[in-house]
Amino acid sequence: MKDSPQLVQRRRYDAAFRAEAFRLAGESHSTQAAARPLNISSKLLYKWQKESLTPVVAARGAALDPVTAAELRQLRAANRRRVQELEILKSHRHLLAHTRPMSRYRFIEAQWDHYPVRLLCQLVAVPASGYYAWQQAQQHKAEQQEPAWETALLKAFGMHQRCYGTRRLRVELRRKGYRVGRQRLRTAMRRRGLHALQPKAFTPRTTDFIRGLRCAPNWLLDQPKSAQANQLWVSDITCLPLANGDWAYLSAFQDMASKHVMGWQVGATMPEELVTRALQRAFWSQPAMPGLLVHSDRGGQNCGNAYRQLLHDHEALRSQNRRGDCYDNA
Repeated sequence: MKDSPQLVQRRRYDAAFRAEAFRLAGESHSTQAAARPLNISSKLLYKWQKESLTPVVAARGAALDPVTAAELRQLRAANRRRVQELEILKSHRHLLAHTRPMSRYRFIEAQWDHYPVRLLCQLVAVPASGYYAWQQAQQHKAEQQEPAWETALLKAFGMHQRCYGTRRLRVELRRKGYRVGRQRLRTAMRRRGLHALQPKAFTPRTTDFIRGLRCAPNWLLDQPKSAQANQLWVSDITCLPLANGDWAYLSAFQDMASKHVMGWQVGATMPEELVTRALQRAFWSQPAMPGLLVHSDRGGQNCGNAYRQLLHDHEALRSQNRRGDCYDNA
């Protein structure tokens, strides 16, 4: 008859034993080294560390006294801190091998989102005040360093001969990959004293006054407003902007009583022929009555021989503005 197997009694570990195990683990910085002299498994010690992080629920009807509760909180905090230290040492041992303080500061900068700064400073053996001083120095250095987009701004501003403002500079910088708003561009340009040149817009001259040519007097002064058609015509030349950026010139003659355009002509330039063709069309559409008054400015086109001869042939009277009076224009 075989003997029945003897039951092995499990060892029980009280709170004092576990506290001593936690203390040895904290001093040796190794779970295996702390478990070996206590004759326990390293897995068991690691299990105790994990359990200490979870809240302990007291038995129903039982309450912990304040001293025990305070000691329990201290043990939990110390164990939580030790677990974090072990995680850092296990995951970043190769980074902690550097002895230069600058490398240790960069390590703290990379891990401060995951672990407390003071814990990281203790692990790498640097003072927390030294790390914060290094951090402020790095921020000050980054603020003083010129951004890359400002260098591109200076280059684009000089390349375009200081004619680009914030609108076109923003488009130019976005082509180079810098997304900067107009307000930042305006602030950077004002700080550096950069001002975009504003060239005057081209305004074509439609009155080409030529000295030496005989001009007619202004017969409209102190005259009542014309109430009958075909008694007073006025003329002028105006410029028309085209879609391709060029200009066209329009010469027209209008009856002041009926407000009808009697004749007009468009050309790419404004020689005397532009005015004479418009006047000839006006005579074709409405024959001139004797004493017709044709008023214009003192431009060179309205003082030429062909223009005066055409008016003479149709028995029309020529009238022109006074010199230097812009309010006297037809």
